[in-house]
Amino acid sequence: MHIAVQLLGLVRVAHAEDPDVARSAAARAAGEAKWLPRTSIVSSSRTGIDDLDFSARLEIDDAGVLQEASFKRWGDPGNNGSFGWHSFGMTATGHATFAGLTVPSAESVGWHHGTARWAEGEFFRYQLTDLQPISGTA
Repeated sequence: MHIAVQLLGLVRVAHAEDPDVARSAAARAAGEAKWLPRTSIVSSSRTGIDDLDFSARLEIDDAGVLQEASFKRWGDPGNNGSFGWHSFGMTATGHATFAGLTVPSAESVGWHHGTARWAEGEFFRYQLTDLQPISGTA
């Protein structure tokens, strides 16, 4: 598997291709299940990469709104060349409803989620201001 990230589809800003990238991307897919609130979420999935099983823990409040998601992700969060499985996840810091769909509208994302090292592992925050859900029907 390879990962290529381009800015506006024109300028390459990142490229990686090796087994570590493949494992990391496969585990991230388990965490992306949080974006499928109206579908059946499977507690684990099997990939063709090293025949690994992945599962994600989703914390949902009494109103059915996602608060946290966490899972093990392959990576090197210390940037020291030592890859392994590490805690990874997100914490929702805000929610919004778009076209009847309530989703996390602000999140903190990163390594060491749910541990004392969460503050040093957080590397991404976002705020969603607009969302136009599409239906699966043509």
